Amino acid sequence: MDTYTASQIKASQFTLSKPIDEDSEESIKNIAVLFTDIVGSSKFFKSHGDTAGRKMLRQHQEMASPAVVEHGGIVVKILGDSIMAYFSNPQEALKSAVKIQQKFQSFNQAKDPRYQIHIRMCIHYGGGIVEDNDIFGDVVNMAAKFLPLAGSGQIFVSHELYTQAQWLPSLHFEAVDLSSNKNVLKGLTIYNLIWDETVTFDPYVKTLLYFKPVWELCESHFAKAWDSLIDKKDSLWTGKVEKENILADKSMALIVKDPRSSLSLAMDVMQFLNSKLEKDNLPFLPLQIIVDSGTYVRADRLVLEDLKVEWEEIKPGNIYISFAAYKAIGEGEALSVYPKPDKKHPRSFYKVGLNEQLQNEPGLFLYQNALAQGKYSPCYYCGDRKHLTASCPSKQFSKITHVMKDMGYLPLEEINKLFFNYLTKTDVNTGDGVESLGKSGRAIQWAYNVFCELKMVYQLRFLRLLWRTKEESWNNIKENKIETAKGGLIWLGQDCLRVSKLDQAETILLNALAKNPQDYRVHCAMGFVNVEDKEFLQAKHYFSKALEYAETKPQKIFAHFLLSRLYCLNNNLGKAEDHINKILNIEPGCSEAVYQDIIFQFRRQRVAEALRRLTKLIKNNREYYVYALIDPELAAFNEIIHLELNNLLNEAREEAKQILAQAEQKAKKLEKQLTAEEKKVNNPRALFSKIEELAEADSYFNCLDIIYYSSSIIDIGSRYLENRRMKLLRVLNKLRPRVKSCIVAANNFSNRHLIAAISRKLKHIQIKMDDNETTARGSDPERLSAAFVQANKLAKELKQAESELKKLRKTQQMLFFINKFIKKLFIFQSVNLLITLLLFPICTYYLHFFLPEIRITPENIWEYQKIVMILGGFSGLCMALMLSTKNLPEE
Repeated sequence: MDTYTASQIKASQFTLSKPIDEDSEESIKNIAVLFTDIVGSSKFFKSHGDTAGRKMLRQHQEMASPAVVEHGGIVVKILGDSIMAYFSNPQEALKSAVKIQQKFQSFNQAKDPRYQIHIRMCIHYGGGIVEDNDIFGDVVNMAAKFLPLAGSGQIFVSHELYTQAQWLPSLHFEAVDLSSNKNVLKGLTIYNLIWDETVTFDPYVKTLLYFKPVWELCESHFAKAWDSLIDKKDSLWTGKVEKENILADKSMALIVKDPRSSLSLAMDVMQFLNSKLEKDNLPFLPLQIIVDSGTYVRADRLVLEDLKVEWEEIKPGNIYISFAAYKAIGEGEALSVYPKPDKKHPRSFYKVGLNEQLQNEPGLFLYQNALAQGKYSPCYYCGDRKHLTASCPSKQFSKITHVMKDMGYLPLEEINKLFFNYLTKTDVNTGDGVESLGKSGRAIQWAYNVFCELKMVYQLRFLRLLWRTKEESWNNIKENKIETAKGGLIWLGQDCLRVSKLDQAETILLNALAKNPQDYRVHCAMGFVNVEDKEFLQAKHYFSKALEYAETKPQKIFAHFLLSRLYCLNNNLGKAEDHINKILNIEPGCSEAVYQDIIFQFRRQRVAEALRRLTKLIKNNREYYVYALIDPELAAFNEIIHLELNNLLNEAREEAKQILAQAEQKAKKLEKQLTAEEKKVNNPRALFSKIEELAEADSYFNCLDIIYYSSSIIDIGSRYLENRRMKLLRVLNKLRPRVKSCIVAANNFSNRHLIAAISRKLKHIQIKMDDNETTARGSDPERLSAAFVQANKLAKELKQAESELKKLRKTQQMLFFINKFIKKLFIFQSVNLLITLLLFPICTYYLHFFLPEIRITPENIWEYQKIVMILGGFSGLCMALMLSTKNLPEE
């Protein structure tokens, strides 16, 4: 508002809407009424326009309202540019007013003067009429009348409020001179509130203790115990509770006087309920309990609109405390919470450690008993007691979802949350739900699909899988590996059955039966019709006929399952077991039959043997870990079964932890050792990335997969090691005969001086090869890799030694040839000289006696000697060459 006189205030806004004597005395309470008013709002609208003006009003509301709520006030009306609120505590009204003015001061400091927002405020204290959404009376009128007297940035308070709050620290009151204002009521005393600039006020918080029964998880005995608690509540918390409220769903909200007493009070309630339910032996108390601290009391009312709780995170039977309440109680108190609160990363709620008397640790899965509850007999198709067989949603499933595999990857806490949401919410889609089964955004539908999958072999969808197939493998049928043609009269009949048109289905199927009396499908479908009509004798007749006309193993197994289910629901375990045993005779590896036989053993109280077989089945097929975890048929034995499941989980965790460390080391080594080509075939880094992703969630399947992938990495390392070993041995085996040959050649070398260096090198190579062969028989991959590198180096050294040895052999051959050639040439030339110089003259001398006509005389004999010498020398040279070459040593 702009500046007004008291007479200008609109009476319709602040005066009584009805005579005060029409209200009961209970509605008249002492309240502090607070008004805010924007100074110059009309001028702002004129200068900046309606859009900017509306934005300015919205800013005013958004800045002022939270401060009212923080200090226990209630905003009653937004009157254009003014806010009206009231408080039951006058001191909190003053604190709220100061905080509002501080907010606007901070806001204006960062704004251009043209866009600043300045407000005036007033507070009056007195008796007023309080209704659900409004306040009336003189206290409202008086506050409205002296509001215009305050200036920009001022807070005016009445004398009545001053007397209630004058002792507050950091606040000062100055009396306002009203003598010059003729429009003010006589006798009115007003004070201008002045505050220290640095003053801060904590919000007006209270400790809330909230009890929320989870009725969907309860049986009638708990409802009686809860009603008894409500009847006797006063004796439990007399003097401890400031305010209480029982909501429409019978939840209880309590404002505790002393925050430190909230936990003991919560434990008293739990103890009371446990005493009432002692004979029921409940696995957990179906009650969610939280302790929070906040602005839950406003104007003397308990207000829960700011209570924000993700209830699926609150495990029934435990107490959870918020970080604010934890601080309010005091960190020094003997308070055990999980996880340990972290101021930098606070959680919404922390689980409180209970005393031994109340600490009843339920099984791994909390809701087996809740899944078994209901007002009907167990559904033939899925076992649920919350609907009739004819209304079973599983009939809408068109195929097997295999969601059980995905569920096994969820941590137990997540599985419990999914089933909590499933059991406590009614908007569950009954379609296949396959779209919602992705690993992101898991839906409640997951829990329902898993529940239905437990009894999948008794359901209509399995008949569809068997429709026209001649497949003899039960497992192939389950895996949806067989596609068969659909259609025909029988198909139409079962489709009518699927949508619960029983009369129409029966008519169609009877017609089909008349045409095809030996078709097992029509007998199965007629059996389902009679099951839904509760005509169990007729159902037995048709299922027996289906067994008689079944042609393949899967068809016979399915018919035996249907008959076993029928006998089981009629409490004839002997007959039910007979049919399961017949299945095992047909297909000993049928896991569904083994599991059902184990259930029968539990029901026969053969617990030890049943538990042993169940453990074996889980180790062979891990999906049955999820079966054993959630199957309501095993609820009576969950204490021992869950203990065994926990042992299996811990064993898998420990094995995964141990093998993970080995795999990590192996992956790092292989990353360095493997070549780029080898990594394309076997990439340990990619496998280890999968392991790291799996390690983020603590589940049985994750642990098993970590073991599998870690083993794969170790196996890659082992195969790499073996391949390296074999390659190394092949290299060494190729090098060894060459080295041996070179050594023999070196030993046979005549010139030891020339061969000495090569002999030493060959000896070195032989020693290194022996070392590498020793390494090849070891298991150190790093030494093996080093040996492989060294073997390649040795191969190069040997090749070099062979080359040098070859050169030396050629040098030796050359020297041998030269030596032999010179020797032979010397001999031949010596003989030539002997013949030429000695024998030739003697021969020619005596030749004259026999052949006088020869004209060789002493004077010319030298000429003939030279000719003989040349011819002899050439012949000797040729002979020496020929003989020297002929006897050279082979290489």
